[in-house]
Amino acid sequence: MNKKADEPKEYLKNCLRDSGMTQLQLAKDLEIKQPTLAAWLSGKRPIPPRQAIKMRRLYGWDDEALCPDLVEYRAVDD
Repeated sequence: MNKKADEPKEYLKNCLRDSGMTQLQLAKDLEIKQPTLAAWLSGKRPIPPRQAIKMRRLYGWDDEALCPDLVEYRAVDD
């Protein structure tokens, strides 16, 4: 996996660690299943734009660091 693909998962891991929140609590807050969150944290699945935006709204995390494709998503969603 290339460095660019690793950045969102590393950013999410750091946010989770710094917040002191568990994976289970984050999954509950996002209304997703814990295995989905685990797939994001491992880099097996990308973080969807809507979930990145939700994390920004809930916790103030950088949604573009969580989802690099967010710029394109916003352009289409406008």
